[in-house]
Amino acid sequence: MRRRKLPLLIAVLVVSGPAWPQAEPAHGGKSVSGWVAQLKGAQGPGKLKAQADAVTALSAIGAPAVPALIGTLKDPSSDVRRSSCDALKAIGPPADSAIPALIETLRDASRMVRMRAAEALGYVGPGAKAAVPSLAEALKDPDQWVRNYAAQSLGRIGPDAAPAVAGLVAALQDQGIRHSAIQSLEKIGPAAAEPAVPALIELVRSPGEPTGPEKSASGRYVPSQGAMTRVLAIKALGAMGPRAKAAIPALNGARKDEDPSVRYAAEDVLRKLQGK
Repeated sequence: MRRRKLPLLIAVLVVSGPAWPQAEPAHGGKSVSGWVAQLKGAQGPGKLKAQADAVTALSAIGAPAVPALIGTLKDPSSDVRRSSCDALKAIGPPADSAIPALIETLRDASRMVRMRAAEALGYVGPGAKAAVPSLAEALKDPDQWVRNYAAQSLGRIGPDAAPAVAGLVAALQDQGIRHSAIQSLEKIGPAAAEPAVPALIELVRSPGEPTGPEKSASGRYVPSQGAMTRVLAIKALGAMGPRAKAAIPALNGARKDEDPSVRYAAEDVLRKLQGK
């Protein structure tokens, strides 16, 4: 009986194999835990480079590094938390398991960390739609750069960010992030039309400051801030399609704008809205 059982036992061992531990993902000869240790332990004059190298390596490792980076978002050092956001941003959509932790990081005490968390959520892309309410709240952050990255990230999420449209429309009154808010409304598209079209029409009609074309140091034409606002608003209206037909009178007026870039944008969008 013992002789009969022995081949069976050997067969089981061959099929199942020994339970060897899997090697930890690595980059440049160093494992995830090794790069995390470098990120957390960097000191002295070479600290920034050491942390930047760790971010690059962890980003290259990709999704397998995400669980460790979720952990370092809670590190006592704001530099480590900021760098962790940077690595998650670089990993992009495969970092979607970090979305809840990044949402929590939007409330970090450090404005730099909040800014990088807002930016990272946008680079995760449409998969970060769970972050839309928190990003909409971040449009009211005391820091302009946090507000700006929150607005940009809502645009990167795209049509799924439609619940934040009211916040983006309100942000059109915030001169510091107005252009980012307009561009995000454009990316959200028709889903943003109902609340956004009237506000965008007002921007098309408003000259802003300054109004005239400007020149760069090289003498090249540069649209003024006011003109750029009108151009972006016109393009956003064009992205909303037939739902933006109420803007046609304002666009006809923009065809006579003193700035050529505004006139060209208005002509282009009018052709689309009128089916020409």
